[in-house]
Amino acid sequence: MTLWTAIATTAAFFGLMASSALAQPTGLSNPLSARGALSNVDPRLDDGSFYDRYDFAGRSGEYVTIYLESEDFDPYLILLDPAGERLSENDDISRTNDDSRLVVRLPSTGTYTVLANSYESGSLGQYSIRIDVEEDRESLVRTLTAAALPGSSQTCISAVSAATEEIEASGAVSALVSSLQLSRLYETTPNSRPYGVYLSLSGASTMSFFLSPQFLERLSSDLIESCSSVGAVFFGSSSLQEEKIFGLLLESQSTGAQSWRVEPFVCINGAQSPTSQRTSQRLRWGQQVCSS
Repeated sequence: MTLWTAIATTAAFFGLMASSALAQPTGLSNPLSARGALSNVDPRLDDGSFYDRYDFAGRSGEYVTIYLESEDFDPYLILLDPAGERLSENDDISRTNDDSRLVVRLPSTGTYTVLANSYESGSLGQYSIRIDVEEDRESLVRTLTAAALPGSSQTCISAVSAATEEIEASGAVSALVSSLQLSRLYETTPNSRPYGVYLSLSGASTMSFFLSPQFLERLSSDLIESCSSVGAVFFGSSSLQEEKIFGLLLESQSTGAQSWRVEPFVCINGAQSPTSQRTSQRLRWGQQVCSS
């Protein structure tokens, strides 16, 4: 089978295509990913924001992850079910990542529609979109981990997957992983550790995890030890507006020597978390802004 035959076969299987209101394809560089642009000739939603449309075929019970990334505008994702009803939508992956991501278990078999959109009306610019389809939750976790920390060792990927599985073991909490550039938030970061791992928690027992700092600190220590590019681990929940951060901090010994240890970051007063603000002002390493 030639490369082009493989591409055509995969494209036919997933049924992924891009179109506008005039059903004109925008073109795909890969059956499951594309680069595009919002322009003033694209169709608009009622709020005045432009969008491009992508259709894909999915089966009931599959897990679909959709990423929309842009340097030019604040991405916004909308997923429509086969009947054309809104199934899910997302603005930011987390309070520290302005890109958009949807993770959805498909309720039925059929053709789904993704709208690559912007949060603000009238925004224009380049973007990239990717759609991953997994048959089970375990495969989904590994795909999310690999996407969050590209180029990481298998040891790191396994550690993040194990942490996610441990959090979800109770069945009352789900955890989705993403990553962030620490330099966007902090003036300085540990050498050769530019990334943070962000675990977004949701479910009935989410609060119990935030009330268990020893458990979160242990998970953070395991992740930082296993992932050589990770300097901090963030635990967040959009429903609780809560965030806990654990990272490598330099500790002085009685002998005068210094060593790195994983410790909780210290809260400083603030009406809003810095992770919710798009600003150039950065914190000192080891700090986080808390609402109370």
